[in-house]
Amino acid sequence: MYLSFFGLSATPFSIAPDPGFLYLTEKHQEALAHLLYSTAHQGGFVLLTGEIGTGKTTLCRHFLKVVPEQYQTAFIFNPKISSEELLATICDEFGIERPAGVTSTKPLTDLINARLLDIHAAGKNALLVIDEAQNLSMDVLEQIRLLTNLETTEHKLLQIILIGQPQLRTLLGREELRQLSQRVVARYHLEPLSMAELASYVRHRLVTSGAAPELAESLFPAAVLKAIYQRTGGVPRLINVLCDRALLGAYVESSRVVTRRILDKAAREVFGDDVFGRRTAGSGWRFGALGAALASIAAGVVWLVSPPVASDLADFVAGKEPHPFIARATASPDDRLEASSGDAAMAFRALLQRWEVPAEAVESISDEKEACLVAKKYRLRCFSAANKGWHQFRQLNSPAVLTLRDADQRPFHALIEAVSGDQASLIVGGQPVKVSLQRLAFYWTGEFTVLWQPPRGYEDDSQLTAKALAKLQKEPPRWVYEALGASESADVPLRQLVAQFQRKAGLADDGIIGVQTLLMLSRASGRSPSL
Repeated sequence: MYLSFFGLSATPFSIAPDPGFLYLTEKHQEALAHLLYSTAHQGGFVLLTGEIGTGKTTLCRHFLKVVPEQYQTAFIFNPKISSEELLATICDEFGIERPAGVTSTKPLTDLINARLLDIHAAGKNALLVIDEAQNLSMDVLEQIRLLTNLETTEHKLLQIILIGQPQLRTLLGREELRQLSQRVVARYHLEPLSMAELASYVRHRLVTSGAAPELAESLFPAAVLKAIYQRTGGVPRLINVLCDRALLGAYVESSRVVTRRILDKAAREVFGDDVFGRRTAGSGWRFGALGAALASIAAGVVWLVSPPVASDLADFVAGKEPHPFIARATASPDDRLEASSGDAAMAFRALLQRWEVPAEAVESISDEKEACLVAKKYRLRCFSAANKGWHQFRQLNSPAVLTLRDADQRPFHALIEAVSGDQASLIVGGQPVKVSLQRLAFYWTGEFTVLWQPPRGYEDDSQLTAKALAKLQKEPPRWVYEALGASESADVPLRQLVAQFQRKAGLADDGIIGVQTLLMLSRASGRSPSL
């Protein structure tokens, strides 16, 4: 009803899981990285969990669009089925013809195994994605685990992604499912949006729906966005429901702005008397955004005044992202990271030597500035970034100097030179240290510095300026095509080639050579150390 009034071409706040409206916050990028991780590691399970409405299904559908082409995928969205029905559905998803009357487990498994062997022989991989996996029965989960036993002498034939609500983590923690839980190779819990992310999310959906930029900025004022956050807790589905009703209210009143009064009325219509966690007749306690926030605060108080219990420690070891207090309280002396004198100089010296810069050339380095000057003499350049997520850092796959903060909030530096499984190898104060990625994340500020080598033919090799990047896009030299795995005479437009490269690298596939894309192209065009 309100589309033409606001000049929109589509409904901006539909709750349908449309990947075209996906807004990739840093949390969503991290979650997507965990899903893409499954495409690089054969065998085992990848687990993505999140509260109702946090965008798991939308992210999943986006993932299925960008998954590498060599993958054949099967997607199950209704897991309330028996083991036999599961196997039959997998057969249907992989295009396996089932003889009439074949309904038992053994022949269905044999058919799946035969198809997986065919997929493997063709140089492809098979991927099974199960949404709403918290609804899987114990028998079906055991059957899924048995599917991971299908293998050749060298490779697992099926990679499995389980997506579900937080109950899924509890389910997999049960003793009878420990064999399945031990096969989880990556797990991520998707959190609601922050206040800043919510504002960007609302604008993104408006612009995607055809709203003029100035309307997208003014339609929901800052005070109203804050009220939306208070009522929804940052859960995207609740944001969509509330914003949709608020737009309808603004349309009815012929208002080009959603006022606080309009929003309050919309909230009452959408959430009823339950907006602030009141008890509703005929039901148990139903927590709204405020109730959930109070529950979180209360939980935080318990964490801070009580010592960590065994289950908390188990969650931490399993990578289930406990409160930072657990990370601090359970860290052994060997796993604590502390500031030391001269750590920055030592870290940058070690970084340069990883790029085979002679030891005598780095002896006098005392800080990052001097390190970057020495690097330039050896055709290397420094690239520093702040407020980046682990996903963006790992995309570069390069040794880096990280900026950390110790237990007393003192900044210090460490060289991260290798990542193996859930462990990172660091150089801190000139000494090698191994630390779990979970604990490293607790200390890391999000700042890092890497070295990169501008390919020959990149004219402005001293600065990553917008002008230089634009020229690179407009007049690409030969090395760009070589890094993209194509020739200059290719019929495919450069932007399409870049987008293909970005998808494989896990970047946003906009086809534009930005800083992150350039650094990864430079790695592809030459030799450089990797994590």
